[in-house]
Amino acid sequence: MIFICEDDEKIARLFNLKLTMEGHQTKIFYDGESLITHLQTEIPDLLITDIMMPGYDGFTVLKLIRGDERLKNMKVMIITAVSHNSDLYNFKNSGADDYMTKPILLNDFIARVKKLLQRPA
Repeated sequence: MIFICEDDEKIARLFNLKLTMEGHQTKIFYDGESLITHLQTEIPDLLITDIMMPGYDGFTVLKLIRGDERLKNMKVMIITAVSHNSDLYNFKNSGADDYMTKPILLNDFIARVKKLLQRPA
């Protein structure tokens, strides 16, 4: 199962479509609060989350996940429109397993998802 947390409905649906075409099961969340609530009952193989969202942003979500013993080993890919070198350094040190900057090439996205899913937790 792959969770997608993205407040832009078009992007979320595009990721969902591409991932389901590749044979993955997905669930979409449009904000960090609903994602965190749902993680109490189901843990995905991978979380793909945007950084800039209303309420809990991606960094807050990641901090909550890495601080939760049940979730701390869950694989997380950050998606962001930010591309400044200092921000990219922060993403690398945030506890995320991978990150991509928008605009995203879907073939690269799928390749990185496959790589993350093959990597042991």
